[in-house]
Amino acid sequence: MDTIKRLNENLSKLDEARKSALGFLSELTDDKSFVETGAFTSGTTFEDGVEALGEGIITGYATVFGIPVYLFVQNFEAMRGSFSSAQATKIKNVMDAAVKNGVPFVSIIDSAGARLDEGAKVLEGYAKIIRLAASMKNEVPHVAVIRGAATGLMDVFANVADVVIFGTDGYASIAAPSAVLAKDGKNPSDAKKYLGKDVAEKSGVAALEYADVATLKNQIASVLTFLSGESKIADNPNKVAKKVESVSDAVGAICDNGSALEISCDEAATKTYFAYADGAPVGVLSVEGELTCKDFRKIKRFVNLLDAYNIPLVSVVDSDGFAARLKCEEKGVAKIAAEAYTAMALSENPKIAVIKNAIGGAYALLAAKEIGFNYTIAFSDATIAPLSSDQAVNFYDEKLSDNPQKDKEELKAKYTFAEGNPFKAAKDGYIDAVIDAREVKPYVASALSMLL
Repeated sequence: MDTIKRLNENLSKLDEARKSALGFLSELTDDKSFVETGAFTSGTTFEDGVEALGEGIITGYATVFGIPVYLFVQNFEAMRGSFSSAQATKIKNVMDAAVKNGVPFVSIIDSAGARLDEGAKVLEGYAKIIRLAASMKNEVPHVAVIRGAATGLMDVFANVADVVIFGTDGYASIAAPSAVLAKDGKNPSDAKKYLGKDVAEKSGVAALEYADVATLKNQIASVLTFLSGESKIADNPNKVAKKVESVSDAVGAICDNGSALEISCDEAATKTYFAYADGAPVGVLSVEGELTCKDFRKIKRFVNLLDAYNIPLVSVVDSDGFAARLKCEEKGVAKIAAEAYTAMALSENPKIAVIKNAIGGAYALLAAKEIGFNYTIAFSDATIAPLSSDQAVNFYDEKLSDNPQKDKEELKAKYTFAEGNPFKAAKDGYIDAVIDAREVKPYVASALSMLL
């Protein structure tokens, strides 16, 4: 009886210390589905001698809209969610269980940093969970949620995940926020303003954002369903669009009704989507504009993610190729571009290209047979060439007459017709179909049915 009484007292203390985190979990997971693991795991006491109840973290398993997950939630109310070697042990245990059982993993981060009195021990703990997160790739999906603070190596851990979802109250920095802001003359209390979701969106860290738990629950379920490769009921695969005049029109035409979920909504010319086409999950990568360092990084991440789960890639291209900017060259754009080309070349998932305009390096990366595309479609008015018509006429300057503007326009038209028309590339065997843009969905759906 004394043992039961002591157990109930300990549980009462534990629950009091983590009301907020438990409430969050209750909203996020299906009713009565959460089962806690390692509830009483505890390491050393904190610097003021107060026991680290639950180690500032809750671990266990549950379902999210019927999808089984292993997960942890850091509890900022318990010692600011400070990371410890005991936290590392609890996280390791649920990560191991996720991999062993082939179940997705969700990490919900809210930690101000390391438990300072643990010295090297806590650093070994960080290294342990980062290594596990890296080895988990290609095994089970991992979604990281920045609920509050993601400071120091927890920021690194989150970015090893397949998808990062950022909360309205979230903020992240690899260095201490106070140090980062102080060096720029900013108020350290403004971490959410300067290190929050807007920065994460611009940098490409945040794949998705949420303002409430209901939205987060839907996002997690959507991502995990997609990465699992589960099919959905398709709409009419033979549907012809009313009009396709832009890349966004083409994406809308290809994807089943309302299925395109844009991820990583940054300022790049490249947009990435989780979507469904003819009921099958596909990653759609659309490019509208010139390619910069930001685009190459984004393309590399997306291609690697899709390849890890063998999800087909559909690229929709309207690009004049590389951005001619000194700033890009100073950033080492060729090296960054090489990483994107390497990712594309090594990926083994099915790949389909849809071309509205593909010039130079954009074609080589996003549509070329030799980089790995299985099926390539070009719109009838597409341009495919080593250089854009504007760039090409520069090679003919010596031939211009007293009316250079007129001659330039004539040369541009001649170059586009002779060198850039899609039928030339099709004649050489590089384009499988030249089509009316409105018929893009039936062609993509048919190609997918053969490749899957």
